[in-house]
Amino acid sequence: MAEVKLTGLSKHYGDFAAASNVSFDVESGSFLSLLGPSGCGKTTTLRMIIGFEQPTAGDIFIDGERINDIKPWLRDLGVVFQNYALFPYMTVAENVAFGLKQRGVEPAEIKRRASKFLELVGLPGKEDRFPRQLSGGQQQRVALARALVIEPRVLLLDEPLSNLDAKLRAEMRFELKRIQNETGVTSVFVTHDQEEALTLSDRIVVMNHGEVVTVGKPKEIWERPTSAFVADFLGVENIFAPDGFEPGAVVIGGKRFAAEHDGQGNRLVGLRSTDIEIGGDADAGLAGRVQQTSYRGSINTYVVDVPGIARPLYISTATDLPIGSNIVLKPRDGAVLILDPDMEIAAA
Repeated sequence: MAEVKLTGLSKHYGDFAAASNVSFDVESGSFLSLLGPSGCGKTTTLRMIIGFEQPTAGDIFIDGERINDIKPWLRDLGVVFQNYALFPYMTVAENVAFGLKQRGVEPAEIKRRASKFLELVGLPGKEDRFPRQLSGGQQQRVALARALVIEPRVLLLDEPLSNLDAKLRAEMRFELKRIQNETGVTSVFVTHDQEEALTLSDRIVVMNHGEVVTVGKPKEIWERPTSAFVADFLGVENIFAPDGFEPGAVVIGGKRFAAEHDGQGNRLVGLRSTDIEIGGDADAGLAGRVQQTSYRGSINTYVVDVPGIARPLYISTATDLPIGSNIVLKPRDGAVLILDPDMEIAAA
């Protein structure tokens, strides 16, 4: 297990900053996710840790050792790529053993360790198969075993689940977490999938436009996003400007709702569609009219026009609401999020 530390890491291509002043720590034995949309700098950051990209500025440390100038193959890192990068002409056992052979490990030890890690990833008995004979999930497990078998100081994963179907991807999230817990290897995981990051991580680094936006534990980031970008990226459906703020409250559509804030103006509010209650006292709630509906299985999502709010509200509920029906809405207690306005809110 090893500790990773990035300080002021930047990568410029001419005038374009793919990563800018990226700084964070990864505790020994922990699982950290780099989360953000395409082009946010997360993969560039990972490639600088691997050594595939040379930083324009900043430093990378593993257990206090600066590794900027160390060749990639000498950094003692395990890497799992998005496309798995298995050798098609090698068997499963040969793929897993590749890194050990390159290190001059004795054949008997190679066989023992390859067998051990194929067992760990749930592929015993598949040693003689070729990648083309395996499912996508099995290929991903082979790639993971190949990265772990060298017993790296740090495991780096670049969106390894993105090529799997939804059901298998969900299953592999639990498998990946189990394997990381069993091995205790320090892990850095790149993803644009919020659920993956929340499920797997001890801590999450959210990135946008090449910069770190926020760092925190999954529960903290999910329950209390501090900015409009983070809230929007984590799926908060309703983000808009309120009428104003009062001590201990926010005014929405002319109605006062409890909310914690520091008294500063120019903030936005956020409401998850599942945090809006239907019914209650009309004088204390927001009158709305159902415009559209979307069936989502166990719940429905409705678009509701609310006078006094510039954009319709999205609500999710198991209750059936006919199009055109008039309803009363109220945020659940403690559900109103106060957000820094770090992004433009598109018109409805």
